[in-house]
Amino acid sequence: DYARENTPIDAVFLVPPNESEFRLQAQRAIIVNFKAVPQLGSELAEWSQRLRDVLGLDDLQKQLPNGFDKVGPAIGRIYDHRTAEELFAVARKYDARYVVATQHLDARYDDKLILVPHADDKYFLYDLAK
Repeated sequence: DYARENTPIDAVFLVPPNESEFRLQAQRAIIVNFKAVPQLGSELAEWSQRLRDVLGLDDLQKQLPNGFDKVGPAIGRIYDHRTAEELFAVARKYDARYVVATQHLDARYDDKLILVPHADDKYFLYDLAK
């Protein structure tokens, strides 16, 4: 709700790729998520590249476990261990202004941190334009 009500309608977000409700709830664009696999073969390469970039992996098939029920949690763990620098670099590559993290990333970037009411330390929102 906060993103929908407090960010530009054309804002782009980097969100945890195992998160599946942000785009619908916030009504904002995201770089990629695992659930929204493209239906057109011509779009699969871009989706796969974005997922590799966000996770910092070279080969999704070799580096992620098999099975839908295992991939989501693995993706979440990998994303959670990415550094602020890594996430911010990916966001900038895809022209995303906002980064949603599942933990406080680094005190050096607290000037970019937006205190979201009712986030309950579950999500941390960073504004790269700050």
